[in-house]
Amino acid sequence: MQALMQQGLSAYKSCTAVDVSTFDFSSLQSTIEPGRRWHLSVKQETSGKPDVVHDRVRGRNQYNLCCNEAVLGQRMVPGEVITGIPKPNDVLDFVKRCFAAPFPPFQPGLPAVLCLSVEYQPYMPTLEPFLNTLPFPFKWALDEPELADETSAEVFKGQDFLFSAYIALAEYAKETGNKAFAAKDRARAVEAYSDALKQLDGSVIGLRTPEFEERSKKRDHLGAVISANRAAAYLLDGEGRDPSRALHDGLMAADMNPDYVKSYHRQARAYELLGEQGKARDVIKRALRRPALASSKELFEMLKGMQG
Repeated sequence: MQALMQQGLSAYKSCTAVDVSTFDFSSLQSTIEPGRRWHLSVKQETSGKPDVVHDRVRGRNQYNLCCNEAVLGQRMVPGEVITGIPKPNDVLDFVKRCFAAPFPPFQPGLPAVLCLSVEYQPYMPTLEPFLNTLPFPFKWALDEPELADETSAEVFKGQDFLFSAYIALAEYAKETGNKAFAAKDRARAVEAYSDALKQLDGSVIGLRTPEFEERSKKRDHLGAVISANRAAAYLLDGEGRDPSRALHDGLMAADMNPDYVKSYHRQARAYELLGEQGKARDVIKRALRRPALASSKELFEMLKGMQG
């Protein structure tokens, strides 16, 4: 038994020692056999509904990234079980290890066709550039969503993951933007917040479920926060300041969540920079008429400052 454990540990160390960031994947061209087909999928390992924000901290939900060969079964690789919604680099590393560093008895190789389940759709901006560098005759394809029964449990389950993944990716991009904003790097902050909004657009696919209302509120609130953050980036001092775009984002934030206080703050500040003092005051007064914002100290202080 001890010898088997030692052998397994040795195999694990050997696989994890492979640096897939520098691996020459073109060297695997000779392993491609006609008809050899692999399928990538994602399975949630725990029961219950994913909670993107809390699961990433508490680690309640685990996701198993799976690579199955048509004949030989699942290729086991390091890092295939991930706590919380996988990040893009986690997924890219997993795919690379499927090819370059699987556990024995599997050997490094490439299939003739790699099929990816729809759960990988949010990660395609990261995966596609890599997959397109792999040698001929390798091909890849993203599975078509199931259309036969849009109310089936399996479809809802897939949409659950897609919604959670897109929301998590939007959160990751927002955090990147926040760090850039703190460093007063307007260009990087705007780029990151723009990427976060693109990820949020993808989450629409997960709204076609029984949890429509709850998910819509979550998505809209996050969208309001990201839009207001991008507005703040446009309002930073220095070259590139753009109050017109900041105003657009502030309005978009208020449209997504009319009770998000910072959306009105961004609008008012943008109007001030555009020389529209009256409109800036009107924005704050309009916000204070909303029941949820009627006692906002932030808005009262801003209006007081405007009135001198």
